[in-house]
Parts: sequence; structure tokens; C-alpha cells
Amino acid sequence: MKIATILAFILTTSFLLVPNDSSAHNKVTAFISQNGELSFKIEKSAFYICISQTGGITGYGILKTGVVSYDFNGRIDKIGTVPISYDFNGRIDKIDSERILYGFNGRVSDVGDTKIAFDFNNKVDKIGEQKVSYGHNGKVEKISSATISYNFLGKVEKITDDQGVVYLDFIGRTKE
Repeated sequence: MKIATILAFILTTSFLLVPNDSSAHNKVTAFISQNGELSFKIEKSAFYICISQTGGITGYGILKTGVVSYDFNGRIDKIGTVPISYDFNGRIDKIDSERILYGFNGRVSDVGDTKIAFDFNNKVDKIGEQKVSYGHNGKVEKISSATISYNFLGKVEKITDDQGVVYLDFIGRTKE
């Protein structure tokens, strides 16, 4: 009897020790261009969404596969088991079970439980737990604990980031 009770206790408590994967489903990554333009990728369990420095959606992707269906306006409304819905203004307002909310000025204010705050210059001030700081020239100096410095031409010279929050973004930023 005692052995059965001990085994039941061990089995029950072992479920409590399983790592919670929710942080992986709410990951925010910052991308900075060579000129200091900032964008963010918010990754959830079924999708990711890209947000500009001024709060606009610049892209999104579904992290599931399956049949793609469209609504009467030609917009994707489902990929596999992941539904996508739109508000009256044609903006995405829900992906899977995550609501996407907009402020009175049309900027994204929430992606699920990830809150986005803006400063007086209409730039992202905080996204999730990451605080963004700008220098006197309006360029990003800090994102969370990461620091960004610039050379005399105003180009990113160094990113110091021990947490893997910020990455240099080369896509679409160069002129030919």
C-alpha cells in the first residue's frame, strides 16, 4: 500500500516538473536595419506577426500546414486548423485564439497577451517585457538589456546582446 501511494505521488508530482513552454509561444525578437530602423517579430504557438517601429503589421506567417481557404474578399481565412479573421476595416483581428487589438490611431496595441506601448514620437516604447530606448537623434540605443551603437555615418556599428533579443536585419534595406 505504501509503495503504491509513493508511486502515485511521484507520478502526480512529475507532471508539475514538466517545463512550461509558454515563453516559447510568446517570443519577441527585435530586428534593426543598418540605418537603425526597428521592427519586431512576435511569435506565438500557431503564428508569428511582424510589427514596424510605428505599430503597423508588416507581415505574418502561420506555423502550421494544411489546406488554405479564403473568404469572399479573397483573404486567407484558414490554414490547416488555424483560423484568421478580420475586423470591419479589413485588418487582421484574430489568428487562432489570439486577438489582435488596435489603438484609436490604428496602431497594433496587443497581440494576444503581448502588449505594445508607444512613446510621444509614435515609436514602440515597450513590447511585451522589452523596453526600447532612443537617443537624442531618435535612433534606437537600447532594447531590453541589448545596446546598439552607431558609427559616424549613422550606421549600426555594434550590437551588444547577451540574451539574443536583437538581430541585424539586411533584408530589403539596401539600395542597388
